[in-house]
Amino acid sequence: MGRYFLFHMHPFSVAELLRTETPDTPIRPPAPCDERELNALVEHGGFPEPFLRRDAQFTRRWRSLRSGQLLREDVRDLTRVQEVGQLVKLA
Repeated sequence: MGRYFLFHMHPFSVAELLRTETPDTPIRPPAPCDERELNALVEHGGFPEPFLRRDAQFTRRWRSLRSGQLLREDVRDLTRVQEVGQLVKLA
């Protein structure tokens, strides 16, 4: 019996970093990108926790937990893979 709600989140995009307000038109001209924000996005990824913390050690730990959860829970739930342990080794 799970005690958490599972949300599928997509990482931040460059466009979301540049503009946080709701667009008034579907297509807008490009905006200049802050180099620090872009570097943080590349280094820490677009998921909120590691991106906002910007701590290399936390980012490594978060990625490890994410890959483990992806392989153990999501693959198990969405596919017919029997040997999840072997899939972890392959990854």
